[in-house]
Amino acid sequence: MRKRSLLSSLAFVFAWAALGGAVPTSSASALSLDEAKQNGVRLGFPNEPPNTYIGDDGKVTGAYNDLVVAVLGKIGVTKVEGVVMDFASLIPGLQANRLDIIPAIYIRPARCEQVAFSEPVERGGTAFLVLKGNPKNLHSYDDVKNSDAVVGVMAGAVEHGYATKAGIPEDRIVPLQDQASLMEALKTNRIDVVILTPSSVSMMAETSGGVAERAEPFSSPRFASAYGGIAFRKDDAELLAAFNAALKDYIGTPEFMETMKAVNYTADMLPGDMTTAEACALEQ
Repeated sequence: MRKRSLLSSLAFVFAWAALGGAVPTSSASALSLDEAKQNGVRLGFPNEPPNTYIGDDGKVTGAYNDLVVAVLGKIGVTKVEGVVMDFASLIPGLQANRLDIIPAIYIRPARCEQVAFSEPVERGGTAFLVLKGNPKNLHSYDDVKNSDAVVGVMAGAVEHGYATKAGIPEDRIVPLQDQASLMEALKTNRIDVVILTPSSVSMMAETSGGVAERAEPFSSPRFASAYGGIAFRKDDAELLAAFNAALKDYIGTPEFMETMKAVNYTADMLPGDMTTAEACALEQ
């Protein structure tokens, strides 16, 4: 929830074909629950299978999108539009009323000052994607720091901060816009390792045609783990409260676990009794 800010141009806008209907336009006023039920909501997310993406049928899909759609359905919100954009553009887009919800983003203190988060939906971490055979023998952040390896991260994502906190020099960290860019940089030896969420790394390895693999074993520092939540505008308190009430009854159920199966979500990833307030106060 994985692990995953905004105002570069919107890449693509897709309506969820099966739902149809109007969606809210930019507005300075809060989006009420009744308005969301009537007009629908806009989800903003990067094209990052299996987390969040648009399927071949044009529908919003991916585990975290499916999670949000399921919870919204329980509070009567059934019209959903997907807006695909760079990860770094998400929070600015939410603040500018170009989006209504960000389906999957780590709860960080700085972000808590910008947006309102749902209660946590997962406890997550990171993984390494390397070329087949792991030629530089990278199994930890320390391995990267103590070598000449160059790291690729998603622009605007928390993994950049994890890399710098681990002591990896900025001149060996390359922020790129999406998974495709990261995979191309790895294949062409522009970078030596990609740091992303475990689910994203596993999917990229599976679809690499045998070129890349997930580094195993892998040792992650404690600071490189975080709690993921769903982001709303701070003004949309009524919608967020209704979402949280439905989420409380949904999280951890067999239906929830089935929804999250695509990202290899397991019981040890449940957030337990961690609250948003506590997650917002965690040291970065």
